[in-house]
Amino acid sequence: MCIYLLIGKRMVSWCPLFLYTTPVVFFSAFTCACLSAVAGEDITFFAAGAESGSGAASKNTARAAFGFFQDSDYFFAALYLGAAAGVGGHTVLNYVLGYLSPMVVSTALLMEPVLGTAIGVVLEVTSPKVAEWAAATLAGVPILLAGLVLLVKSEKP
Repeated sequence: MCIYLLIGKRMVSWCPLFLYTTPVVFFSAFTCACLSAVAGEDITFFAAGAESGSGAASKNTARAAFGFFQDSDYFFAALYLGAAAGVGGHTVLNYVLGYLSPMVVSTALLMEPVLGTAIGVVLEVTSPKVAEWAAATLAGVPILLAGLVLLVKSEKP
């Protein structure tokens, strides 16, 4: 992540954001697909022999790289993950690198589990085991916040 943020800082200083993030996203998707194939995962491009919405599509879609186009349940989940995590997450991180140092951004990323836990608690997406983890995670919030504040204050303008 450190190298990614350092490269992002350099790229954002002279390159429009979309020109940097678009190839990065496609390269990472291509790399993941290749690694899945090398690892012996039984993947295909599309779910074979199934109509959209049929039971067979759901069985085959889980192993299809672009199977989310054929099953509306997978399509909306993939659309959400692409928009929220991709655009709302990594692209915003690269945008912020234009204003903050990579050290501040990478330290702020430590808040991700805390925010995820807080969202899970608010949405009541909990089980007894998750509730234990949530308590432990939220107990670390003051330490993380204090460290982040100290780091930001120590940054030279």
